[in-house]
Amino acid sequence: MESFGAIRAFLAAVRRRLLRWEAVETVLWALAVLSGLTFAAALVAATFGAERAYLIQRALVSAAALVVAGAVGIGIVLPRRRWRSDAAMARYVGEAAPKVASDLLSVVELERDLASPRFSRELAEALAEDTADRAALLDLDVLVPSAAARRAAGGFGAAAVACTVAVLLFPAAVREGLGRLISPTAPDRVLEAAPVAEPIVGDIKLVLTYPAYTGRPPLVVPVASGDILAPRGTAVALETTALRPAAAAHMIFDQGPPLAMKVDGKVLRSSFAVDKPAQFRFLLTPIEGRGVVEAERHRVDVEPDRPPKVELLAPADELDVSSRRRVELAYSVDDDYGIGEIALVWQSADKEERLPLPRPRGRSVQAKFFWDLSEATLKPGTRTPYWLEAKDNDDVGGPNVGKSRTFYLRVFSAAERHGEVIERQQALLEEALAVLAGRLESDGAPAELHGELERLVMDLGALVTLVSQDALAPKGLKAVLESMSERLVKMSREEQTLLGKPGKDIDKRVVAEVERDALELDDWIQRQRMEELLALSDEIRQHKERLKDLLEQYQRAPSERARQEIEREIRAIEQRIAQLEAKMAKLGSEVADKFMNAEAMASDSTRECFAKVRELVAKGDIAGAQKQLEQCSQMADRQAAAMEAGLRGLRGERFSEEEKALGDLMGEIGDLERDQRRVAGDAADVFDRYKEKAAEAAKNAQSPQREKAKKTLEKLKKEVGEIPKEGLTPFSQEELEALKKRVENVEHMLDEGDIAEALAMAKQAQDGLRVMGADIEDDLADEHPWSPRTWEAQDKVGKAQPLASELVDDLKQALPKATDLMGADDRQKMNELRRRQQQLLRRLQELMQKAKKGARDLPGTAGEAAQKGLGEAGEKMGRAGERFGAPDPLGARDEAQGAADK
Repeated sequence: MESFGAIRAFLAAVRRRLLRWEAVETVLWALAVLSGLTFAAALVAATFGAERAYLIQRALVSAAALVVAGAVGIGIVLPRRRWRSDAAMARYVGEAAPKVASDLLSVVELERDLASPRFSRELAEALAEDTADRAALLDLDVLVPSAAARRAAGGFGAAAVACTVAVLLFPAAVREGLGRLISPTAPDRVLEAAPVAEPIVGDIKLVLTYPAYTGRPPLVVPVASGDILAPRGTAVALETTALRPAAAAHMIFDQGPPLAMKVDGKVLRSSFAVDKPAQFRFLLTPIEGRGVVEAERHRVDVEPDRPPKVELLAPADELDVSSRRRVELAYSVDDDYGIGEIALVWQSADKEERLPLPRPRGRSVQAKFFWDLSEATLKPGTRTPYWLEAKDNDDVGGPNVGKSRTFYLRVFSAAERHGEVIERQQALLEEALAVLAGRLESDGAPAELHGELERLVMDLGALVTLVSQDALAPKGLKAVLESMSERLVKMSREEQTLLGKPGKDIDKRVVAEVERDALELDDWIQRQRMEELLALSDEIRQHKERLKDLLEQYQRAPSERARQEIEREIRAIEQRIAQLEAKMAKLGSEVADKFMNAEAMASDSTRECFAKVRELVAKGDIAGAQKQLEQCSQMADRQAAAMEAGLRGLRGERFSEEEKALGDLMGEIGDLERDQRRVAGDAADVFDRYKEKAAEAAKNAQSPQREKAKKTLEKLKKEVGEIPKEGLTPFSQEELEALKKRVENVEHMLDEGDIAEALAMAKQAQDGLRVMGADIEDDLADEHPWSPRTWEAQDKVGKAQPLASELVDDLKQALPKATDLMGADDRQKMNELRRRQQQLLRRLQELMQKAKKGARDLPGTAGEAAQKGLGEAGEKMGRAGERFGAPDPLGARDEAQGAADK
């Protein structure tokens, strides 16, 4: 009996597989037919119009129902009926496997007669067992192949490809047809209505309520044809009169459902929103009888909302700039409704960066701004595209974006290029060490070791070229590298000759030469890295001084622009500190441990210190920020001193006598500078006390010189205001902005009665005009001025200069005499500062003599440069000594500070 059960299980497995494949085949063919019918119906609906879409939809639904019913009957119901008996399945298997056909069918028929056998039961069971064993060897994949199902899948795939091609060739028609099939116009609205050529409604009144972003008031059109042109999102209120009796009225759109109108007697009303282009007709339905529909259609068109028109004005299409420069750009934006966001966009590496600009009010704007390249991540040497981008205020369909034409700039940074050259030197050093290691360990064939030497020689030659093009490369480095290259080239040639002779090996002298060159190159690299640190430290000092001035200006006259400038300077300091940390990390550990003061060089505390300045400014505590800045300045000064001492130590231990002599001289000059700054600081303290007393005295007395200074200031302010900015170079444009600020500060100080500070500001304005005048002369010298208005700018600057000088003279006369206001302590302090200044002047003169006598011992023209710089500083020291003796606190402070800077 087990054999009979095995045969039943075998036939059941064949039945399941057969039913599954027949169902899959039928479903795939049905899907192919349905997809073809759907896309064919869509194309027909698009061709014959919306009126026929309803009939086409019904025909499609009927055809789809027939296809689905046929598929269920053919693929599911009929196979189950056909193959429900084991005898039918035995015959099917017998057709596929003739060797078991007779026995399999016999076993199935014999099983029914086992209850009352008319044959030997033992023979029947033996036949069943033998047949079961042979059936078990049959492959179901052969008995029930999937070929028919694969053909059906191919048919469905072909139908899908045909539909895809139809979408690609006729996208609009397919989209329109599918839309009509999904929401067809009801037949009782159009198909049952009689089209008429004559009007069925009277004059049409329109009320157009435009979207808020357009800023347009509602528009009432008392008499219209029915055609509508409006921006997307416009609300349309329509009113007309029925010329025929109407129990109901509709607006029938070619796409979408009909819109019912409110019927009030003969007056018909409706409302809708403009979303996309459309066409519609009026349909009137009487109480009895057939309705009428217009034959002619009315149009609804979307009024285009064009993107903003954007124009960017740059100094040049292709601009070469420094990474620390601020580029002035001008722009104009115009839109039909209103402007949203405006941003300067540039491509940096693999991403776009944006600088948001102030959002204007209204439909147009013209403005200028400075693009601070120090705050943009621009890689030096790369050609960076940039443009202006503006969005309108469309909040219905989404903002439209307008772009200016694209400009390009190429960033040049001598410091960053110098850093790249140092990294190339570092790479060459590592290559030299690899060559040295290979020869000491003798782990390569002579030919391979010689090949490494040749590559080193080639890379060394390329480095010589880079160093010769590096403006910041130290003097003497090129000669050192050239000497290395000549020696290694000679050794490489000699070694090549040795390798060509039998029994010869690599040249042993190369090891000593490469070792010596590697040590010397490492010294030069460490020296340059320390000089990079000093350069960054100097930049931090300059930004720090600028920040100090800005804080003083902000305390006197707070403004948003001054606050932004303060924030910019703090960001610049933080960037330089980050660069300082990165470059310190590259400094050799031996050099850092031996020549650098780790405690003084700690940059974390410096960074935190300036972060506190930012916090205090944000809180509005400007006095606290100034005190904190003073602490930061002292920390930065200690850091700079540590680096200078480290560089002197490195030079003294590892470099030539010339380098040592230069290091000694620079060390003495650094000491002199610090002492001079102490004198300048003490002079500033005396001036501050004098300034307070002078301001107090000015409040209690009327001075004709002060009133005269105010009148002169008004004239100067007028002349400065008339200087055409577009006639100036970008440098002078920045100077003009600073000049206007200084003039405003003079006015503010005069109103406050602070004559001394007003005089200081007036002197700065005088210097600014002098600088602008010189810049304009340089610009005109090449006969290609920055602008056609440059000559006008020169004339205005020329008229302003004597007024600035007159203002300085007036303020000097208005300022109370120092001898009348200074107490005995301050007069004694001025005499002490005069003596200290004279001592510093004598030290400076001794340094000048030392530089002159030792010029031969200094590298290059270092001796001449030192004499020149010291001479300029000495002139200011001499004038500072005279001002201390006058006494003149303001003049002494300025000259002493100027000497320290020199």
